[in-house]
Amino acid sequence: SDGLWWVQDLAATLPVKMLGKFGGQQVIDLCAAPGGKTAQLCNGGATVISLDVSARRLETLKANLRRLSFTSKIVCADARVWRPDRLEKFVLLDAPCTGTGTIRRHPDILHRRTRAQVRRSAELLDELLIAASQMIDIGGILVFSTCSLQPEEGSQRINSFLSLFPGFVRDPI
Repeated sequence: SDGLWWVQDLAATLPVKMLGKFGGQQVIDLCAAPGGKTAQLCNGGATVISLDVSARRLETLKANLRRLSFTSKIVCADARVWRPDRLEKFVLLDAPCTGTGTIRRHPDILHRRTRAQVRRSAELLDELLIAASQMIDIGGILVFSTCSLQPEEGSQRINSFLSLFPGFVRDPI
C-alpha cells in the first residue's frame, strides 16, 4: 500500500528487459492493463503511453500507478485501430492469448482451451502485430510476447509477420 514494490512474475519482467535502453524515451505499452509492465517501464525512466481496450482493466492500471507514484498517458482504445501522434522508437506488445504458459498457476487451462480458441487468438495476434508495426519509427524496437506455449500464438505469428514485412528483422535474445 506504500507503493514501495509491486508483484510481477519473473517471466513477465522479460519483455521490458528486451527493449534494451529505453530510459528518457517514450514507450508505447499495448495491451497494458493491469500495469505491471507499465510500472516497470516508468521505473526504468520511460515516458509511457499505456493503451488497453478494457476500461475496467485500465482502472486497475490507474490504481496501481497511483499506489506506486508513477504516471503514464492512459488510452482506452483498440490497438488495432489506434495510432500515436508520432512514430516511436519502442513499442511493447505483450499480447492477449490463450494463456497456456500460465499452467503453473492455472493447471486446468490446458483442459479449458480449444483449438478454435487458439485459431481465433492467432488471428487477433496477427492484427495486433501489424498495428504495432505501424507505430514504430525506422530503426525502432518492437517486442512481441505472449504467455502461450502454442507455436500458433508465438513463433508461427512472428514467422508469418516477418514474411509479410521484410523490413523487420528478428533480433535473437
